[in-house]
Amino acid sequence: MKNIIEIAMGVVLGQALWGCAPFILLALLFGGCLVFAVSAEYWWVILLVIAVIALLNLGTGGAQRRHTMGHYATRLTGYRPRPYRLPTAWSLKITNPDGSIYRLPVHQSGCWVGRSHDCQLCLHDAMVSRHHCWIGPKQGYLQVYDNRSRYGVLVNGRRVSQAYLHPGDDLRLGQTRVQVR
Repeated sequence: MKNIIEIAMGVVLGQALWGCAPFILLALLFGGCLVFAVSAEYWWVILLVIAVIALLNLGTGGAQRRHTMGHYATRLTGYRPRPYRLPTAWSLKITNPDGSIYRLPVHQSGCWVGRSHDCQLCLHDAMVSRHHCWIGPKQGYLQVYDNRSRYGVLVNGRRVSQAYLHPGDDLRLGQTRVQVR
């Protein structure tokens, strides 16, 4: 038991340190320039460092850098924590455009469906949006919410923005067919 706790703490601390590495390097750089500027009376160096930091965080790429900084540890190590999910009685039978079939249980937290790698149900279909729709239980029923996708969600041949699903219902997401079980 002690080894398991030590391994878990090592993973958590390791991920925390990798995630903080850019900020630690930036703080060391800023601190070194500050010490140099104060000791040599070069006040303009402080302004230059502040300008460089501001330029790194502004502009069209700044928002993207700030957005992806939280995933820095994931990109380096490949570690991604998985939330604990409680299964339900619902399941989905997915038929891909190439004819392959597989099943997916629906969990209490529901699942995002789309082309993006962070969706729980990742579809390889050109007509499916990155975050196409959400399917999950709500108040004892299974529901689907269209996420303003381009080609929409068809339930039993009818386009819907949200709908309650029943066993046997047929969903069309692009060229992919999903049956509710």
